[in-house]
Amino acid sequence: MTLMPVIHRSTRRAGSGPPLRRLAVAVAVAAMIVLSVACQPSAVGQNGPTATSETANTTNGGTAGNATTSDGPTESTPAETTSTETTPAGITSIETTPAGSTISEVDTRPVIGNVELSPRNVECSYMPNGNLDGSDGLTVFAYVLLIGASSLPNPLSNTMAMSNGFSTGYTGYPNNQSFATFQGPVRAMDWGRSLAVRITADANDQYRETSESDNSIEVTVTLPPTRSAKTIDPLPCTARRA
Repeated sequence: MTLMPVIHRSTRRAGSGPPLRRLAVAVAVAAMIVLSVACQPSAVGQNGPTATSETANTTNGGTAGNATTSDGPTESTPAETTSTETTPAGITSIETTPAGSTISEVDTRPVIGNVELSPRNVECSYMPNGNLDGSDGLTVFAYVLLIGASSLPNPLSNTMAMSNGFSTGYTGYPNNQSFATFQGPVRAMDWGRSLAVRITADANDQYRETSESDNSIEVTVTLPPTRSAKTIDPLPCTARRA
């Protein structure tokens, strides 16, 4: 809106003249400029912040890296995340990826052929007081085979668990020509019953194999009704894949 100054003519008096008129005109022009500026819309009022204002590197909810501008929607820069993973063999793999992406698991175990605990040709025997602690002893003979490779860089970790609560671990190398022995106790409550014995080769998944489904067997041992004071060899038993 343009405001025009209103100049009132007054009766000339003695001593008045052109200088007074010029002063009146100047005052009127100054008033017009002040009014014109006052009527302009504020740069920050209803129109909000200026388009060039920008807030960067702010913290939104405790997360750094968000930028906020008045030119468009808020953009969030994905933060990097670090994942630490421990493989079954105890080897740690660390990967850093952008947030929201999928982390692919890296198998760092040594690659071999295949370890097989065979359910074939399994034999069992009983010996009274045959264990080192003097308890009656049960021995299971089974083959731990290595297929597709000639040797392993380190021995296997094998386990034996019996239904009477006994469990133990062994270390050793596969041998395709000779059986491995797994020993445990026969307890007083076991006579006249069947004992279940579970044996697992590479129990800690130390090696990457072509098949992980043939590492365990379950042996069922049939015991006499009463404790025998003599060695029983062979002791009746059967084996199956577990």
